[in-house]
Amino acid sequence: MNRNPNVYQDPDRFLPECHLKSAAGPFESIDNIYAYGFGRRVCAGRYMADNTIWLTVASVLAAFTMGKAKDGNG
Repeated sequence: MNRNPNVYQDPDRFLPECHLKSAAGPFESIDNIYAYGFGRRVCAGRYMADNTIWLTVASVLAAFTMGKAKDGNG
């Protein structure tokens, strides 16, 4: 699946830049990544990981005051 020459230009070489040219951009859906498996063998913890990351980012943003940077004069 991950080495299909119809999908990847040169599947035997490590070319990370090939993923930057995706139609969806560099941040495509996690559902399209075969490393997490598919069907019955899909990663059972991927939804928990996604929710944990979201909660962590939301907690960090809630704890900080976002605003313009201040210099010595305020």
